[in-house]
Amino acid sequence: MEKLWSRSKLWMATAVTILLPSFALVMYMDNEHMLLSQTSSVLEGIVSSSYGYAAEALPSGSATTAAAAAGPVQELIARLRERTRLALASYPGAGRKEPYSEEEQQIWAIQNPCSARDALPARFKRRTFAKDPAPNPAWLQVFHEYSNLHRACIRRIANLSHAFYSNSSDLVPPGCQFVVGESYTGLGNKMLVLASTLMYAILSGRVFLVPDNTLIPAVFCEPFEGSSWRIDDEGMTNMKREGTWTEVLGSFEWVDQQAAENSSEVLTRVTVHNGWQPLNRFYCDSEQAFLSQVPWMQIGGCLHFLPRLFAVPKFRPVMEALFPDRMALTHVLRSAMLPSDPVWERVLNVDEVYLEHTERQIGVQVRYFDQRIREKINSRVADCCVENDLLPKVQPFSSSTAANISTSTPKVRTARSGHQHSRITKVFIASLLPDVHDYLNQKYLRQKTLGAIGVGLVQLTHESSQRTGIEVDSEALVEILCLSFSDHILVTPQSTFGGVAQAYGALKPWFINYDRDPSITPSVNCQRGQSVDVCFQRGPRGYDCKHDAGLKGHNLFDDLPYIQPCLDIDTSGIQIITSHDGL
Repeated sequence: MEKLWSRSKLWMATAVTILLPSFALVMYMDNEHMLLSQTSSVLEGIVSSSYGYAAEALPSGSATTAAAAAGPVQELIARLRERTRLALASYPGAGRKEPYSEEEQQIWAIQNPCSARDALPARFKRRTFAKDPAPNPAWLQVFHEYSNLHRACIRRIANLSHAFYSNSSDLVPPGCQFVVGESYTGLGNKMLVLASTLMYAILSGRVFLVPDNTLIPAVFCEPFEGSSWRIDDEGMTNMKREGTWTEVLGSFEWVDQQAAENSSEVLTRVTVHNGWQPLNRFYCDSEQAFLSQVPWMQIGGCLHFLPRLFAVPKFRPVMEALFPDRMALTHVLRSAMLPSDPVWERVLNVDEVYLEHTERQIGVQVRYFDQRIREKINSRVADCCVENDLLPKVQPFSSSTAANISTSTPKVRTARSGHQHSRITKVFIASLLPDVHDYLNQKYLRQKTLGAIGVGLVQLTHESSQRTGIEVDSEALVEILCLSFSDHILVTPQSTFGGVAQAYGALKPWFINYDRDPSITPSVNCQRGQSVDVCFQRGPRGYDCKHDAGLKGHNLFDDLPYIQPCLDIDTSGIQIITSHDGL
C-alpha cells in the first residue's frame, strides 16, 4: 500500500460517489445562447450575446492595460459562477449556505491525495539557473471557479448512461454541458491533447471528462476539488454505441444547413475532430455559437491545439488577459496534470537519490529509430552542451596521472578531502536507447573536465521500443517531470515527450539537429527554440470561417504577431511565442 507523504497538506474537497455526467437542454441555454438565424449578421449577434466578446475581425496591436485585461477575466469568472449557481439551485438541500461542507472536503482530500500539488512548485524554484515564471493569480482564480462548476455538475449526476441518453432536466442540472477528451497515443501526445481540451472546456464552461481507458486518470491526480474527471469503462462503452455521436467531418455542413434554413434543431452529441485535431472551422465564432447549443462534445486526436484558441475571436480577449506572457500550457499542466501519489513518490526517490545535490541539471531527451544516425546524434548532443557552456570541456588525463594509476601502490584520494570537483552538473537522459548515456560516459569518465566541474549521468530506462500500459505511462511521467526539473533542456525535434517536459519546466529548449532543415549546415549541432510552448504540428495558418465575414482573407500571423511558424529544425506548424525567458 502506497504511503501518503506526510510533507503534503490536505487539499480540501468532497466525498461523493461519482458515476459521471449527463445532459439536458434547459431554459438557461435558451437564455444564454439564443436560437440561430440564417444570416451572418444575426450569427455575429448571437456570438456576442453568448460570450460577451465582439464577433469581428481580429484587431491589431497587443498592448493592454491591467485594467482592460481584468475585464475579460472577470466576465469569464461571472459566466462560470452563473453556471455554477444554476447547477446548485436544483441540488437537493440547495437552501443551505454551504453546499460543500468542510467535512466533505476533508473526506474527499483523504480519498484523493495529491502530494505534488503542494510540493511541485518548490521543486521548480530550487533550480539554480532556470527562472520560474511568477504565479498567475488570475488563472488560479479562474481554475478555482471552474472547479466549483465541475463539482456542482458532477455531484448532481446519478448515472452516466441515464444522463447521457436522456433529455430530461431531472438528470442534469441547468448550466451543465460536457466535453470528453480522448487520446490513445503516447503520453506526451495525450497530455497535450487533454491540456488543450481542458483549456477549451474552461473557456466554454463545459465539464471536462476523461475516459479511464486513456490511462490518464490512473497516473494523474483528480484535478478538480470535490469532483472527478473520470468516465469508467462501462460508461465509455455506453457512450460509444454505434450512431451515438454526430460525426462533423469535412466542413460543418450542419452549421450551413441551420444558417440557411433558419432551423432551430440542436444536435446533442457531436465529435469535432478528424483523428488528429479539431477541424479548422472549429476555430470560428459562428461554429462556436452553434456548438454552444450542444450538450455533449467529444474532442480527440494527438496534436497540441491550444495555441489556436488564442486566435478564436471570442476567446482571444480572455486568453490574452489570462496569459499576457502566453504561458498557457505551463499553467494548465501545473494546475491540472499533476502526478498521482505513487508516481510522485517515484519522482521524489529519483530526485533525492540522483538529482538533488547538484549545482546545474541538464535534461536530454533523445529519440530516433534509424541506427545509422546514432553516432552523429550522440556527438551533436555532447558538442551542443559544450559549445553553449552547459557542460565543461575535457582533456585527456596527463601522462603523470597515467603513470600514477599504473604503479603498484597507487595513492588513494578520499571521497572528500582530495576531490577535484567543487561543482557538480547532472545530466538526466530520457531515451529508448542507452547510446547517449554511453557516449557521454566515455567522454566524461575517461577524460578530465576543465574548471573543476564534475559531470554525473542519470538514465532510468532504455526499453528499445515504445510500449503502452499504466506502468509505461507512469515511468514516462516520472521521466518527463525529472526532465522538467532541469536548468536547460535538449529535445528531439517533433517530439511531444520532450515538448511536455519543456512546457512543464517553463524551459526554452535546444533542438538537436537531425538534419531535417536543409538551410542549416550539418556542422550546426543544435538550435535554440523560440518559445517555451510546444509546436502545434500541422496547425492551420488561416481561417476557414464562411459565416464570419470579418475574418475572410485574414492571415493568422498578421493578426496575431505572437503566433509564428514553428522553427524549421523542429517541424511544420504554428507556435505561440512566449515572453518568458527561463534564463
